[in-house]
Amino acid sequence: MKPNILLIVVDGLRADRCSGSNRTAITPNIDSLIKNGTYFSQAISSSDGTYTCIGSLLSSCYPTKSGITTFHNHKKSTVNLEEIIKQDYKCYITAPNVSFFQTMSSKFIEKDLYDKPYVYLKGGTGNSILKVIEKLTEPWFYYLHIMDLHRSVEFALPNEFKDKKFGVTDYDKMVSYIDEWLGKILKNINLENTLVVFTSDHGDFIPIPSINHEINFIPNLVDKSRKIKKIIPNFLEPLGLKGYLVIRYFSTKIRTKKFKKELTETEMRTLSIRGHKSMNDLFDEIFRIPLLLVGPGIEKEKEISKLVRQIDIFPTILELIKIDHHVQTDGKSLQILLNGQQFTENPAFIENMSVDENKKGQSIGIRTSKFKYYRNRKNSKKRVVLYDIEKDPNELKNIAIEEPKIVKKMEKLLEEFLKDESNIKPKLRDDDKTEIIKDELKKMGYI
Repeated sequence: MKPNILLIVVDGLRADRCSGSNRTAITPNIDSLIKNGTYFSQAISSSDGTYTCIGSLLSSCYPTKSGITTFHNHKKSTVNLEEIIKQDYKCYITAPNVSFFQTMSSKFIEKDLYDKPYVYLKGGTGNSILKVIEKLTEPWFYYLHIMDLHRSVEFALPNEFKDKKFGVTDYDKMVSYIDEWLGKILKNINLENTLVVFTSDHGDFIPIPSINHEINFIPNLVDKSRKIKKIIPNFLEPLGLKGYLVIRYFSTKIRTKKFKKELTETEMRTLSIRGHKSMNDLFDEIFRIPLLLVGPGIEKEKEISKLVRQIDIFPTILELIKIDHHVQTDGKSLQILLNGQQFTENPAFIENMSVDENKKGQSIGIRTSKFKYYRNRKNSKKRVVLYDIEKDPNELKNIAIEEPKIVKKMEKLLEEFLKDESNIKPKLRDDDKTEIIKDELKKMGYI
């Protein structure tokens, strides 16, 4: 019998909140999964934006090869899913009702897409997931995208999880809450015949508790905007949104100047806005993701510290369920790692997402288990950064000037990835959804 596949993506979940010494969340269900499966402690995402990351996960290709960006080529995310469908898998999805997931799930038999403002797990999405599980017909593939950690406006943290025993920060408390729902979900799954893949699209910055918000989140402004929105006519909403964005822009500049005087450089970094057009750093906070495999044939209580990549996930799934396919990918199966065989690490390509349909992310780079190198996308001599990850895991000291030979070596690796970009065909839009996607990004705070 073919194993079922449950792919759980917790949007914005950092790897260091699933294992390691930085955890303050209470996560008995994640802990149980790790105990009953194989955990990859050094998995690297391709970007800091959801569409680009999930596009990389599903296509097994970097954007430099697939052309999948926030705005373009979303249809290419279906290539591996089509292989699964050919093998008589019934595909289901629970995810945000946005353009990317609409396209990605076009051939699924059950689509549970929830609207913005997102109905979080407690608000109904959790129960909707349980209802979908009741409908699953074997063999099935179920893609589950949990948004409760996404800081698009603010955490919808349930009152019962606001106690400090569930975590130091609201982020950690929300991880505790999500974990409780994971227990409810997994309780309804036959784990003996299901391959569970637990991961994230990207990580996130966790603001220091004394501020608890990104630099551009102004609670008073959000509260006033909500009140105004309730009383103004619908036709004035676009004008109101523009006004809100202008006020937020100038307020953010004032807040930045103020906080720089009061906070350390490391504390200021926690207030950064992942995915925003101003972001040009590629810190591990936003690129280290959890990757956990549980199910038939997966060794229990095993942790693998080798560097693996988001693009390796689907080749691994396909090999585990014994599907042969010949789609050209950047990723490779991790089956040999799971079997304890010799494994050669491949460097991970990383980049910022773009919120402009005509531009690419500001920074690009390479991550190995030893070093991280990144620089301005257009100019290889601009904003050059090199970290020795082994000696400096918190990425505090840029050694690019001190180590020109390593920079040269890493740049050569990066250029190999960039060769693929010249082969990308002209922009492929599913429809002309540019304005729709822009509106989605505005609502999520990226623009």
